[in-house]
This record gives sequence, structure tokens and C-alpha cells, in this order.
Amino acid sequence: MSIHTSTILTTQNCKRLGVALEPIKISVGQWQCDEWQVSTLWPEAAVCSDTQHPVTVLELILYRDERMAYRFNLDSVCPHLFVLCDEGVEPWLPVQITACQDLAASWLDGEQKVLEYPMPEAIQCWIEAFLSLHGELLEVKRKKQYAGCDELSVQDETTGQGDQ
Repeated sequence: MSIHTSTILTTQNCKRLGVALEPIKISVGQWQCDEWQVSTLWPEAAVCSDTQHPVTVLELILYRDERMAYRFNLDSVCPHLFVLCDEGVEPWLPVQITACQDLAASWLDGEQKVLEYPMPEAIQCWIEAFLSLHGELLEVKRKKQYAGCDELSVQDETTGQGDQ
């Protein structure tokens, strides 16, 4: 078993997690290939040494500008963590982990390999605490100003009433 680690220090908005991948056999017609999936996720302090697959320790870092994406993920039916993998080596090597669906989508848009794993409840609670500490980031949408209109009607989100 080998353990890969990175060098960022653990802070209030960073948790170190051990990630192990395992191959699963996929049959397509008469062909078989290996597809990778996250088999286990541990806190760094509890990284298990009896796994038969390499364990990579990654930092799950929370950023204040991604709070809206964290909330969207937490409010989904099954929140996930997303693991970016380097497929150039065999077995695949996890390189980065995030709870931000927007970042995972940008990785996928760049045709990179991203695996998802159901978010453990302890991580969900930690992200909730982060959101409570730093506040929720709300998307501010402005109404378009149309030609010939001198005033904009702004709707109060709390009362639902527009400016008169």
C-alpha cells in the first residue's frame, strides 16, 4: 500500500481526507475495461492501512466565494464530494477533491476525469458550520432596464413587494 500526501497545512476551512480508488469491470459488447470509482474516504487521522488499493491524502478546502455552490450541493437529495483524477497513470491518481459542483462541472467541461462519492454526514456538518460562520452567499440578480423606462422596480425579497 502506498500513501500520497500533499503539503498544505490543515486549517479551519481545510480537512485532509484519504481517498482510495478501486477498479470495476465494465463490459461493452465483447470488450471489457476497467472503470474507476472511489471505494473509501477517510479522515486523514484514520487512514486505513489494510486497503489493497493506494490511498491518496487530499485537502478538501472550502472557499468563501463558493458558498452558494456548497449550499446547492447540501440541499440536493444526495450531496456528493467530487474527486479529480489523473488518468495518465495506472491506477488513476486522485489529485484534487471539492464539494463545489460548479468546479466539478468545469473539470468535466475540460474533459477531465471526475469521480463522485456520497458526502459523509460529518463533512456535511462541517460545511454547514462553515456556511454559518461566513454567512450564505446569495446570488444578486438585477433587473434589466428597458429603453424608455426611467425607473427600475426592485422587489424586496423578504416582503415580496416592489418599490412604488
